[in-house]
Amino acid sequence: MLVNYWWRDLPPEAGSPFEVLVHGLLAVRHLPGPQRDAWRAIFDHYWFEADGDPAAHLPEARKGVLGSLTPRVAQNLRVYLRNAFK
Repeated sequence: MLVNYWWRDLPPEAGSPFEVLVHGLLAVRHLPGPQRDAWRAIFDHYWFEADGDPAAHLPEARKGVLGSLTPRVAQNLRVYLRNAFK
């Protein structure tokens, strides 16, 4: 499989979409169909905003990880992931 994953306009602290793909292969790909469908709906809602911004109803200061990707938000997410992968 060839995947172009090097294009980006995000800061380096955003991480790599390719790493997400690899993690998805580990964590989601082999789930039963109904569970994969549920995760697809979640990804469509939160990642791809298929129905619009899921946090549009919240003030920016309350959006947390659904708001702007600030260096602090990126660091908090990295700490969370680091702890999850221990």
